Amino acid sequence: MKEDIYLVKWLRARKFDVDKAVEFLNRHLSWRDSTNFDKLDDSDFQDFIHDYPYEIVGQDKEGKPILHCYLGDWDFRKAALAGKMDKMILYASKMFNDAWLKVRDLQQSGQNVTRYVIVIDVGKINIRQHINPASMPFYIGVVLSYERNFPKQGSNIWVVNTPRIFEVALTLARSVMDEETKATFKVYGNNREEWTSVLREYIEPDQLTRTFGGTMPSKFGF
Repeated sequence: MKEDIYLVKWLRARKFDVDKAVEFLNRHLSWRDSTNFDKLDDSDFQDFIHDYPYEIVGQDKEGKPILHCYLGDWDFRKAALAGKMDKMILYASKMFNDAWLKVRDLQQSGQNVTRYVIVIDVGKINIRQHINPASMPFYIGVVLSYERNFPKQGSNIWVVNTPRIFEVALTLARSVMDEETKATFKVYGNNREEWTSVLREYIEPDQLTRTFGGTMPSKFGF
Protein backbone atom coordinates (compact mmCIF):
# COMPACT_ATOMS: atom_id res chain seq x y z
CA MET A 1 0.00 0.00 0.00
CA LYS A 2 3.03 2.27 0.21
CA GLU A 3 3.88 1.90 -3.47
CA ASP A 4 3.23 4.76 -5.87
CA ILE A 5 1.09 2.61 -8.17
CA TYR A 6 -1.35 2.09 -5.29
CA LEU A 7 -1.25 5.57 -3.76
CA VAL A 8 -1.78 7.34 -7.08
CA LYS A 9 -5.25 5.83 -7.32
CA TRP A 10 -6.33 7.77 -4.25
CA LEU A 11 -4.94 10.94 -5.80
CA ARG A 12 -6.80 10.32 -9.05
CA ALA A 13 -10.00 9.66 -7.14
CA ARG A 14 -9.74 13.18 -5.68
CA LYS A 15 -8.45 14.86 -8.83
CA PHE A 16 -4.94 15.17 -7.36
CA ASP A 17 -6.06 17.31 -4.44
CA VAL A 18 -3.49 16.00 -1.93
CA ASP A 19 -5.36 17.00 1.23
CA LYS A 20 -8.60 15.38 0.03
CA ALA A 21 -6.72 12.27 -1.11
CA VAL A 22 -5.05 11.90 2.29
CA GLU A 23 -8.42 12.26 4.02
CA PHE A 24 -9.94 9.72 1.62
CA LEU A 25 -7.16 7.20 2.22
CA ASN A 26 -7.31 7.67 5.99
CA ARG A 27 -11.03 6.88 5.97
CA HIS A 28 -10.26 3.72 4.04
CA LEU A 29 -7.57 2.70 6.53
CA SER A 30 -10.04 3.25 9.36
CA TRP A 31 -12.52 0.99 7.53
CA ARG A 32 -9.88 -1.73 7.14
CA ASP A 33 -9.15 -1.50 10.83
CA SER A 34 -12.77 -1.48 11.98
CA THR A 35 -13.64 -4.51 9.83
CA ASN A 36 -10.39 -6.36 10.59
CA PHE A 37 -10.17 -6.59 6.81
CA ASP A 38 -6.49 -7.43 6.49
CA LYS A 39 -6.90 -10.55 8.61
CA LEU A 40 -9.95 -11.89 6.79
CA ASP A 41 -9.57 -14.92 4.51
CA ASP A 42 -11.78 -17.59 2.97
CA SER A 43 -12.22 -19.32 6.32
CA ASP A 44 -14.16 -16.29 7.56
CA PHE A 45 -16.68 -16.66 4.73
CA GLN A 46 -17.39 -20.39 4.66
CA ASP A 47 -21.10 -19.55 4.75
CA PHE A 48 -20.76 -17.59 1.50
CA ILE A 49 -18.06 -19.11 -0.70
CA HIS A 50 -20.10 -21.87 -2.35
CA ASP A 51 -23.50 -20.16 -2.52
CA TYR A 52 -22.22 -16.70 -3.55
CA PRO A 53 -19.79 -17.56 -6.37
CA TYR A 54 -17.11 -15.47 -8.00
CA GLU A 55 -13.70 -16.23 -9.43
CA ILE A 56 -10.75 -14.30 -10.82
CA VAL A 57 -9.60 -16.16 -13.91
CA GLY A 58 -8.33 -15.18 -17.34
CA GLN A 59 -7.02 -11.88 -18.69
CA ASP A 60 -8.36 -9.45 -21.27
CA LYS A 61 -6.47 -8.55 -24.43
CA GLU A 62 -4.49 -5.92 -22.51
CA GLY A 63 -3.53 -8.35 -19.76
CA LYS A 64 -5.99 -7.14 -17.11
CA PRO A 65 -7.32 -9.95 -14.89
CA ILE A 66 -11.02 -10.73 -15.12
CA LEU A 67 -13.34 -10.89 -12.13
CA HIS A 68 -16.20 -13.25 -13.01
CA CYS A 69 -19.17 -12.60 -10.70
CA TYR A 70 -22.22 -14.88 -10.87
CA LEU A 71 -24.48 -12.42 -9.08
CA GLY A 72 -27.72 -14.09 -10.13
CA ASP A 73 -26.76 -17.05 -7.95
CA TRP A 74 -26.35 -14.88 -4.84
CA ASP A 75 -29.36 -15.11 -2.53
CA PHE A 76 -29.60 -11.60 -1.07
CA ARG A 77 -32.86 -12.26 0.77
CA LYS A 78 -31.40 -15.31 2.54
CA ALA A 79 -28.43 -13.28 3.78
CA ALA A 80 -30.65 -10.40 4.87
CA LEU A 81 -33.05 -12.63 6.82
CA ALA A 82 -30.08 -14.30 8.53
CA GLY A 83 -28.81 -10.89 9.63
CA LYS A 84 -25.79 -11.19 7.33
CA MET A 85 -26.31 -8.29 4.94
CA ASP A 86 -23.27 -6.40 6.27
CA LYS A 87 -21.20 -9.56 6.05
CA MET A 88 -22.31 -10.12 2.44
CA ILE A 89 -21.20 -6.59 1.54
CA LEU A 90 -17.88 -7.27 3.28
CA TYR A 91 -17.63 -10.52 1.28
CA ALA A 92 -18.16 -8.52 -1.93
CA SER A 93 -15.44 -6.12 -0.75
CA LYS A 94 -13.12 -9.10 -0.36
CA MET A 95 -14.00 -10.00 -3.95
CA PHE A 96 -12.76 -6.61 -5.17
CA ASN A 97 -9.66 -6.90 -3.02
CA ASP A 98 -8.92 -10.38 -4.41
CA ALA A 99 -9.07 -8.93 -7.92
CA TRP A 100 -6.64 -6.18 -6.93
CA LEU A 101 -4.27 -8.72 -5.40
CA LYS A 102 -4.29 -10.53 -8.75
CA VAL A 103 -3.26 -7.25 -10.40
CA ARG A 104 -0.39 -7.02 -7.94
CA ASP A 105 0.69 -10.60 -8.66
CA LEU A 106 0.81 -9.81 -12.37
CA GLN A 107 2.77 -6.62 -11.73
CA GLN A 108 5.31 -8.50 -9.66
CA SER A 109 5.72 -11.02 -12.49
CA GLY A 110 6.70 -8.14 -14.78
CA GLN A 111 3.39 -7.46 -16.53
CA ASN A 112 2.30 -3.87 -17.11
CA VAL A 113 -1.14 -4.15 -15.53
CA THR A 114 -2.79 -1.53 -13.30
CA ARG A 115 -6.47 -2.49 -13.25
CA TYR A 116 -8.87 -5.41 -13.51
CA VAL A 117 -12.16 -5.83 -15.41
CA ILE A 118 -15.46 -7.20 -14.14
CA VAL A 119 -18.08 -9.36 -15.85
CA ILE A 120 -21.35 -9.91 -13.98
CA ASP A 121 -24.08 -12.39 -14.87
CA VAL A 122 -27.55 -11.57 -13.54
CA GLY A 123 -29.56 -14.07 -15.58
CA LYS A 124 -31.05 -15.74 -12.50
CA ILE A 125 -32.17 -12.50 -10.83
CA ASN A 126 -35.70 -12.80 -9.47
CA ILE A 127 -38.08 -10.79 -7.32
CA ARG A 128 -38.09 -13.17 -4.34
CA GLN A 129 -34.32 -13.32 -3.83
CA HIS A 130 -33.04 -10.05 -5.30
CA ILE A 131 -35.69 -7.39 -5.87
CA ASN A 132 -37.31 -6.80 -2.50
CA PRO A 133 -36.90 -4.36 0.41
CA ALA A 134 -34.59 -6.72 2.32
CA SER A 135 -32.18 -6.91 -0.64
CA MET A 136 -31.97 -3.25 -1.60
CA PRO A 137 -29.23 -2.28 0.89
CA PHE A 138 -26.83 -4.61 -0.90
CA TYR A 139 -26.85 -2.57 -4.12
CA ILE A 140 -26.05 0.66 -2.32
CA GLY A 141 -23.55 -0.94 0.03
CA VAL A 142 -21.51 -2.82 -2.55
CA VAL A 143 -21.16 0.20 -4.86
CA LEU A 144 -20.19 2.48 -1.97
CA SER A 145 -17.56 -0.02 -0.86
CA TYR A 146 -16.20 -0.25 -4.40
CA GLU A 147 -16.01 3.55 -4.71
CA ARG A 148 -14.69 4.25 -1.21
CA ASN A 149 -12.30 1.37 -0.69
CA PHE A 150 -11.12 0.30 -4.14
CA PRO A 151 -10.99 3.51 -6.20
CA LYS A 152 -9.66 3.40 -9.75
CA GLN A 153 -8.79 -0.28 -9.41
CA GLY A 154 -11.44 -1.65 -11.75
CA SER A 155 -11.76 -0.80 -15.40
CA ASN A 156 -14.66 -1.92 -17.59
CA ILE A 157 -17.71 -3.46 -15.91
CA TRP A 158 -20.10 -5.52 -18.05
CA VAL A 159 -23.46 -6.76 -16.73
CA VAL A 160 -25.10 -9.41 -18.94
CA ASN A 161 -28.37 -11.36 -19.14
CA THR A 162 -30.13 -8.46 -17.44
CA PRO A 163 -33.91 -8.90 -16.94
CA ARG A 164 -36.17 -5.85 -16.92
CA ILE A 165 -37.00 -6.30 -13.25
CA PHE A 166 -33.35 -5.58 -12.42
CA GLU A 167 -33.68 -1.94 -13.49
CA VAL A 168 -34.80 -0.96 -9.98
CA ALA A 169 -31.54 -2.27 -8.54
CA LEU A 170 -29.47 -0.74 -11.33
CA THR A 171 -31.02 2.67 -10.68
CA LEU A 172 -30.06 2.39 -7.01
CA ALA A 173 -26.53 1.30 -7.86
CA ARG A 174 -25.99 4.11 -10.37
CA SER A 175 -27.20 6.70 -7.85
CA VAL A 176 -24.01 6.28 -5.80
CA MET A 177 -21.50 5.68 -8.62
CA ASP A 178 -18.99 8.34 -9.54
CA GLU A 179 -18.98 9.56 -13.12
CA GLU A 180 -16.03 7.44 -14.23
CA THR A 181 -17.65 4.28 -12.93
CA LYS A 182 -20.92 5.15 -14.67
CA ALA A 183 -19.03 5.61 -17.94
CA THR A 184 -17.49 2.13 -17.73
CA PHE A 185 -20.62 0.38 -16.42
CA LYS A 186 -22.32 -1.32 -19.39
CA VAL A 187 -25.55 -3.28 -19.10
CA TYR A 188 -26.84 -5.81 -21.66
CA GLY A 189 -30.04 -7.81 -21.82
CA ASN A 190 -30.69 -11.43 -22.72
CA ASN A 191 -29.42 -11.22 -26.30
CA ARG A 192 -26.41 -13.49 -25.86
CA GLU A 193 -25.12 -12.84 -29.37
CA GLU A 194 -25.08 -9.08 -28.72
CA TRP A 195 -23.14 -9.07 -25.47
CA THR A 196 -20.86 -11.91 -26.50
CA SER A 197 -19.70 -9.89 -29.50
CA VAL A 198 -19.02 -6.91 -27.22
CA LEU A 199 -17.01 -8.97 -24.74
CA ARG A 200 -14.96 -10.52 -27.53
CA GLU A 201 -13.78 -7.08 -28.61
CA TYR A 202 -11.88 -7.00 -25.33
CA ILE A 203 -11.47 -10.63 -24.24
CA GLU A 204 -10.58 -13.83 -26.08
CA PRO A 205 -13.08 -16.70 -25.61
CA ASP A 206 -10.55 -18.93 -23.88
CA GLN A 207 -10.19 -16.29 -21.15
CA LEU A 208 -13.89 -16.29 -20.23
CA THR A 209 -15.96 -18.96 -18.51
CA ARG A 210 -18.85 -20.52 -20.41
CA THR A 211 -21.39 -18.39 -18.55
CA PHE A 212 -19.95 -15.35 -20.34
CA GLY A 213 -19.71 -16.90 -23.79
CA GLY A 214 -16.21 -18.27 -23.36
CA THR A 215 -14.73 -21.75 -23.40
CA MET A 216 -13.12 -21.86 -19.95
CA PRO A 217 -14.76 -24.21 -17.42
CA SER A 218 -15.74 -22.60 -14.12
CA LYS A 219 -14.64 -24.12 -10.84
CA PHE A 220 -18.30 -23.85 -9.83
CA GLY A 221 -19.39 -26.10 -12.69
CA PHE A 222 -21.15 -23.40 -14.73
